Amino acid sequence: MLGNQKPLVQKKKKKKKKKKKKKKKKKKKKKKKKKKKKNNNNNSNNKNNNKNNKKNNNKKKNNNKKKNNNKKNNNKNKKKKKNNNKNNNKKKTMKKEKP
Repeated sequence: MLGNQKPLVQKKKKKKKKKKKKKKKKKKKKKKKKKKKKNNNNNSNNKNNNKNNKKNNNKKKNNNKKKNNNKKNNNKNKKKKKNNNKNNNKKKTMKKEKP
């Protein structure tokens, strides 16, 4: 050996740590049948809602018509009453004047 050299010492090899594999979570598949059913239900609900809405709208219209008619009739009746009263008053005065 030359002066500078150190005696050869074998280096110990480091053991590599094994990496633990992460388990992949399985994704749950959504059932398509259920979705379809939901859609169908929604559709039928929509149909029903539409029917109900139509009914309600018609009811409202009819009620409004009735109200309007009632108003008209009331007004007519008021006029009639006024006229009757006028006529009656005339008759009364005529009667009073006669004797």
